[in-house]
Amino acid sequence: MPTVPYKNEIPKKYNPQNTSTAVLKNTFAIRLKEFKRLWKAISQSTMESPEQHYIIQGVRGAGKTTLLTRLCIEVEESDTLSSWLIPIQLKEEEYGISSLFSFWLRIAEDLEEHPLYGKHFKGLAEDIEDIEQEDGEDAKMAFKLLNNALNHQQQKIIIFIDNIAELFDHFTKVDIATLREVLSQSANLRIIGGSAISLENFYDHQHPFYQFFNVITLHSLSKQETLDLLLALAEVAGEEAVKQITLAIEQQPEKIESIRRLTGGVPRTIALLFDILAEGPHGTTFGYLDDTLDMASPIYKHRMDDLSKQQKPIVHAIAKHWDAISVKEIAQKTRINSKTISAQLSQLQKQWIVEKIPTDNKNHLYRIHERFFNIWYLMRYGRRRDKNKLLWLTRFIEMWCTQEDLTHRIAQFSSGLNNDAYLPGTLAYTSALLGCKTISIHEKEQIYQHAHDFFKQQSDESYLSSLPEIDGKEYFDQAYAHMDKEEFDEAIKCFEKAASKGHVRAYILIGNLYHLKLNNPKLAEENYLKAIKHEVTEAYLCLGDLYYIELNDFSKAEQMYLDAIKHGEVNTYYRIALLYFGKNSSDKKEQVLAYAKKGVIHFENFLSLYALTSVALWNNELNTATTAMEKLLKGMIETQSIEENIEYINDLILFFLAKKQTYLVENWLNEFDLTEELKPLYYTLMCLMKDEYPNEYLRMGSELKETVEEMLATVDDLAITYS
Repeated sequence: MPTVPYKNEIPKKYNPQNTSTAVLKNTFAIRLKEFKRLWKAISQSTMESPEQHYIIQGVRGAGKTTLLTRLCIEVEESDTLSSWLIPIQLKEEEYGISSLFSFWLRIAEDLEEHPLYGKHFKGLAEDIEDIEQEDGEDAKMAFKLLNNALNHQQQKIIIFIDNIAELFDHFTKVDIATLREVLSQSANLRIIGGSAISLENFYDHQHPFYQFFNVITLHSLSKQETLDLLLALAEVAGEEAVKQITLAIEQQPEKIESIRRLTGGVPRTIALLFDILAEGPHGTTFGYLDDTLDMASPIYKHRMDDLSKQQKPIVHAIAKHWDAISVKEIAQKTRINSKTISAQLSQLQKQWIVEKIPTDNKNHLYRIHERFFNIWYLMRYGRRRDKNKLLWLTRFIEMWCTQEDLTHRIAQFSSGLNNDAYLPGTLAYTSALLGCKTISIHEKEQIYQHAHDFFKQQSDESYLSSLPEIDGKEYFDQAYAHMDKEEFDEAIKCFEKAASKGHVRAYILIGNLYHLKLNNPKLAEENYLKAIKHEVTEAYLCLGDLYYIELNDFSKAEQMYLDAIKHGEVNTYYRIALLYFGKNSSDKKEQVLAYAKKGVIHFENFLSLYALTSVALWNNELNTATTAMEKLLKGMIETQSIEENIEYINDLILFFLAKKQTYLVENWLNEFDLTEELKPLYYTLMCLMKDEYPNEYLRMGSELKETVEEMLATVDDLAITYS
């Protein structure tokens, strides 16, 4: 899309009044229904009696000013109307109008400057200025002079007023009463206004203006209107843009609807996003955006100041999130209870601050109603290096750009960083790209490095210090992706980068990879120790496992497990119980049993139940051992994991046999139908129960004989070792 030198010209989307008549007419592609309705009301009236006045209501950027300007042009160019009806358009910010008197004076000044009829009103403004100041009476006298001049010239006026509600707020009660009288009696003027706030006063039958103003609301653009706007923007941008949007409409119509929802269907926001994306690092649109945000700041800040103490954190949470958010999520962010939030959200909807996005259940979603207000909030209240400041742009890039398009834009971005680049735009564009989920970590590293080198060359160091870094979490995600592909060396590189950015838990994962996948105990130990140095307490447990299982270092394993328990790592209890059990530390039997019981209390799984069963048998607590064993067996039956844990089952059942629990084992083999799966163990049991089953062990095949003999020897050893 075409760009213009910063500060030299204001684009039509920000200030349509300054756009040439020809350009505005050619690009007027939306709000046609409202235009036709208002033009019909204007063109079919002769204003022989006091007329119906209108207010166009809509969020900032909805097209109010453009519509008012288009109507003003139509009146000027109408052969039928221009001979007797003079259009006057007041600018969006009329700081000089602070009273009804100054309002009439401003109208008189405009009449004097009219290119066709100005000479007929010469001296009118001066005559009004000469009126002596008197509470309320000076405004009446000013209108009398204005009205007389209009009658004398047989002219009438139609006044187009932007931000009309804010203008009327400056008027005193006396001014309002006087204006009401004028509107009810004078046929010489008509007002068409625009307002960016919800005009509840005009819906109030008790309010003095209700009978005079008809309110027309500019709602979000429909899907068709969004298409019309995009095509209009593309035609201004050139053939390539038209081709791109036409292709998107044909192949990905859902993308257009996504853009409409993202922007709230606000024309200015849609145009803004397309300009920024088209311009890249050279874009001056960010300069215009800053100017527009500055202009909007007094209004938006006043809007925030008017919120109640409870409403402010709710609006903050919604605005910072950008995407629609649930009541539950708002409650988590604000720590305000859900009922209070729901009540405040209802009020905020009435105030046009928040809009509800209905869902198919009761958990509706909420977002800031005016998307441009949300952009203002993110840009003004986001932290300096917070990529969320540009979340609105990031979401647009993710939504609009294909992967191929993104690759092309990234290449353009890197080659476009030169002295012609507009620094604020470059910084913002870089931040938005770095936040995109659809851009790979490798591409983000390229973007960051190019931007870093570019800003380092600039005299203003604030740009370099404001450049957001790639989030360490993204390196985590990339590392997991490499792990899924068993690319462990690449995963380690990503984890190391995550650790360097403060995500120190990455040292644990690096240690795990060296320990469990790459069989490198030395590097595993080194990284676990780094994690401990950074107070990642889980590393004590991992290091204990390394010393216990891989390095067979009892004393170091014991110390690490004790340190882990000291630091609250509850998964350690069953591990240290197994450590002492394996070492047959009989002097600690009771303490070990306490550890094993805590292990199950805190984390009941296969290994903790295995540990408790073993240690309870060691302590001759048969009831505890039996309960744990039955839980373990039932769990394995449910998960169908008997086969993968067959060695553990054999160990425990042999231990029960060492404790003379033959009938209990027989019962389990029958109850859980384990005879076939544990055939050697079954015949071991039959050998021990020859008195009860004198012939059953004779059924044993010769191939099992040696295994059964080994099991019987193990039973004897266990009976002696853990007596």
